Amino acid sequence: MFFNYLLVFPIATYYILGFLFLVLTGKQTSSLYLPVLLGVVLVTIPFLSRRTIEVRELRNFEVLLIVFLQFVVILCLINLDLSGIRLTSESVRVESIWERLLIVHLMLSWMAALLLTGYVTVASRWTFVVAIFLIAQSVLVGVIEGRRTAAILPFVFLVFLALGKDGASIRRLLRAGAIATVLITAFAIVTSIRTGSAFVIEMLFSRVFWPAIALNDILLLQPDFDPQTWSQVGDRIMENFGGVQYLSTTNEFGRYMGYISPSNYVVGINYGVIGESVLAGGLLFPLILQVVLLSILSLSMRVSELAPFNLAMLLPFLYVHGYQMEIPYTIVVLLKAGLLFGLVSAFMRMLPEKSR
Repeated sequence: MFFNYLLVFPIATYYILGFLFLVLTGKQTSSLYLPVLLGVVLVTIPFLSRRTIEVRELRNFEVLLIVFLQFVVILCLINLDLSGIRLTSESVRVESIWERLLIVHLMLSWMAALLLTGYVTVASRWTFVVAIFLIAQSVLVGVIEGRRTAAILPFVFLVFLALGKDGASIRRLLRAGAIATVLITAFAIVTSIRTGSAFVIEMLFSRVFWPAIALNDILLLQPDFDPQTWSQVGDRIMENFGGVQYLSTTNEFGRYMGYISPSNYVVGINYGVIGESVLAGGLLFPLILQVVLLSILSLSMRVSELAPFNLAMLLPFLYVHGYQMEIPYTIVVLLKAGLLFGLVSAFMRMLPEKSR
């Protein structure tokens, strides 16, 4: 159930809302936009499977895991210049090992969300305090780094897990949420146009729905731009092993399309996964890429099944997040997380069954 909703609902709803934004603001829309999106959704169907999270008690080694990961976060914060790690549009940040390790704060917030929503139970009055601390820490780190998604994800975990406790109600709530979001979006855009505050609202929605807008532009203009996707995937993988430095083509894309000044060699403009796949291989390539991404996701989840705290369920969240970014990022983050959780799962298999 969780797997199904995460694979289809957020991405389809997001791109439909983006299309609605384009229509309501009078922008020219591509006749290929909705067919491409429908194709991506249809090839997702064979990958849908029922996955749930069972309620259980906290195990001793999981307490040790929380302590260890918290130690890693503290170590990272001690070794980082907090004033210099914030992402800005004026500079390109080269990540150190500490900045890469700091991402484990999201694992801690996932664990905290499981504790707060009662999926993992423990008879201790300190559970609530510890869980709230871990959630707050994750939000604070996201704010310090300037990563909006990282700051929001802990709340997404909480809401999604809370709704998922009743399989029948989550379907109704998500459907109602989608309808409400569409209506609110339409109301905000129309009101802004009528009241004369259209520019500010349009800028805000343009930022929120940027991958959808970029996809529409790519389908309309059919630019002759090569994102070098597969070589970029290789560079991104090698960067994690101390090899070549990964340099994204998103800045070149922004200058080529006229989104940024020709003299701006710093700011990157994300394509979104679907938009980049159209650039990389044409109209059918988004369908092929979707099969590749979901195969990687499914394999990563399968090898991570025994990882503690249902860490395998973090992978669909990474998949959804990657859709607003670029293909190399999405593929590599799924491979890295799958490898890490897979190693933990392999260790779990070596333990006696009663200890798992």
